[in-house]
Amino acid sequence: MARLVIIDGLGSSDFSSAVPDSTARAVVDATAVSHHPAHAAKWRRPEAAAALNDICTLLINGLEPW
Repeated sequence: MARLVIIDGLGSSDFSSAVPDSTARAVVDATAVSHHPAHAAKWRRPEAAAALNDICTLLINGLEPW
């Protein structure tokens, strides 16, 4: 799924990435704590939403073309 989002973003020029497969893997790895069931207990922490927002902002800013 992440790979398709990256490829779609590349196609629309919203994202820039030399290696879409590696980029997609990095996005999944960076956000794992927010979607992998093994981390479900962390989802209830008060700072969980802010932490995910910070990670997503960092990832999106890093994918935007120069």
